[in-house]
Amino acid sequence: MKYNKLIRDKIPEIIAKNGQTACVRKLTDDEYLVKLDEKLDEELAEYHADGNVEELADLLEVIYAVALARGCTADELDRIRRKKAEKRGIFVEKLLLEEVRERNIPVEENLKSCSKSINYLLKNAGPVIKYRLKKELLGGITPDEEAALLDEIQNMPSYKLVESYVKPNGYIGIGAHSPDRFMETRFQDGETAARLLSNYAIPKDWPIVANFVSAMRSDDILYEEFCARELERFEKRNLGLNCGGGLMVILYTMQALLGYGDDREVLPFQSISLKAFVAVKDISSLADITKFNPNLKRKYNYPYVEPDDFLPCQYHLETLAHTNSWRTEANVAMLADAINNLNAVMRDDNEVSIKVGSRYIGPGWAYIRPFYPFSPTGMPTRLKELTHLAMLGVGENVPILRETADAILENLAENDGVLKMTFETPYQKKAFVEGFKYSTPYAEIGLEADYRKPDVLRCNLTFWAVQFLYYYWKGKLPC
Repeated sequence: MKYNKLIRDKIPEIIAKNGQTACVRKLTDDEYLVKLDEKLDEELAEYHADGNVEELADLLEVIYAVALARGCTADELDRIRRKKAEKRGIFVEKLLLEEVRERNIPVEENLKSCSKSINYLLKNAGPVIKYRLKKELLGGITPDEEAALLDEIQNMPSYKLVESYVKPNGYIGIGAHSPDRFMETRFQDGETAARLLSNYAIPKDWPIVANFVSAMRSDDILYEEFCARELERFEKRNLGLNCGGGLMVILYTMQALLGYGDDREVLPFQSISLKAFVAVKDISSLADITKFNPNLKRKYNYPYVEPDDFLPCQYHLETLAHTNSWRTEANVAMLADAINNLNAVMRDDNEVSIKVGSRYIGPGWAYIRPFYPFSPTGMPTRLKELTHLAMLGVGENVPILRETADAILENLAENDGVLKMTFETPYQKKAFVEGFKYSTPYAEIGLEADYRKPDVLRCNLTFWAVQFLYYYWKGKLPC
């Protein structure tokens, strides 16, 4: 009789004593894990069939074997069990959870749990964080306070530098996400300038912002700005709106970041951004929405999308995070489903290109890999990304946001209200801090002036934590 199943070690000996021959072979480690999982199902089914306590003993034996195969001894497994029992209880009270009813605590009430963090920021942070904390999160800024803080912000070195790049036509700097060989500093790039003004929460009616947006909406000014260095890019500026590959993707997002994303000029791109997320809501892998040419002779022959294909990217997310016209209960629910599915099916080794004619270009940080919750070790978290996800209003319907909120609250509780991160090497810390210094599209949102000072990084991180929690809690409330 054939069995093809995992057996206990002494079964061949027992079979031999019965005058029979057991035909066995040694499994590989991978095969062993597969068969252990099958055995687990088998023993559980047998217990369900007759409720015999002896079957539980068999089940326990398989559980110990699975744990050991995965590097965990029986003692270690029991230690984990005891720890969970201490923290979450056991099953002797016969409790059945029928429903969880949200208390819908106002965001302001939730923020009281961050009072230590808020007090730390009000005492130690620079003018941008104090301004955004009071204006954006606490809502208790007086006109005199606002004027004083904005005056301080105007005198910060990075703002003064961006201000020096304003042109008579209103455009700031050179290009947008353009080659930096033409630039004196990174802040001379138009996109970087827009991001700094957004990060610093410069009011949208200030001339530096309003005139910049007007310039972005003038084809004549854009031609003037791009024709000398990037004429082809200007001429194809409307290609790739659906997948993050064109110049107008950046310019529309810049307008959204600056507070003009709900204007009629940007509304079509809001709709495109929603459709980009719809495209990944029901896929089973990246291959469902990409094409691949195995005969292509290229060094990096990745799967690709074409300009009209929908694929969500950072610019789509940022546009939605900073606008409101699209917000309905149905759209918020759709985004939660799309983000969760994206996180389930995307792989860390995914790559993709956009095929434009015969050329293949990289998309603007396409979401082809999973999102990660906050980790105090810093990697591979992107703090800005988590903030923008929370700003969508999806709240705890997205598990990585729930995990992030729990991790932040635990970190703040352990560190007296200050968010702290640890780094394996000085180089890792240096690279992380560098990501705050410039407002480039792939950098974190830096709000302080001098990152050489000891409290500056902690202020930036702690503000991020409070801001994230604010939008996360806000997303838990009914629409």
